[in-house]
Amino acid sequence: VGSKDLQHISVIFQILPDGKGKARDLILNELAPDEVRMLRFLAVAGIQPSIDIRTKTMFQVGSERLVSGVNMIADMAGCRWPEADQRYLANLNRLGLVRFSSEPVADYRRYALLEVQPRALEVTEVIPKTISVYRSIYLSDFGKQFCEVCIDTDGYNAGGWATDERGDKIIGKGPPDPAAHHKH
Repeated sequence: VGSKDLQHISVIFQILPDGKGKARDLILNELAPDEVRMLRFLAVAGIQPSIDIRTKTMFQVGSERLVSGVNMIADMAGCRWPEADQRYLANLNRLGLVRFSSEPVADYRRYALLEVQPRALEVTEVIPKTISVYRSIYLSDFGKQFCEVCIDTDGYNAGGWATDERGDKIIGKGPPDPAAHHKH
């Protein structure tokens, strides 16, 4: 990773005189540049959708997980090696910066793109009866605090995902509001 990439990431090393910066420095040393890109993306774009693909059975009894954690975070964050997203997310979770939730994101339409990703299609095209389980990935409270202190997000709009303005026009009542039941 070149110095321009590290400048682009804009990681700010803040060492406080009372030594509280040591823990932050230890965490920063544990992060790959792509993981910092993912943190920056999550800090600006917020909760992101993720899906698991499972075998479809009656009432999900005996259902098997075929693929888990299909998401677009690494791609949307501009990671150099987006295929390593599962390793990156595992490390970020290990450090307490991100969390995986069984709760879906508020807008279910965001899952449509995930269901046609190669990792998901590899399974759904071979196994006739599958079901997508909607999940989400988000920054933990500690992850939010860490990003506020260590990652510069000024001027970064997360590829347009900083705001959720799709300009949809709904005539009538429209679909039910899933945000009313979302508990993040």
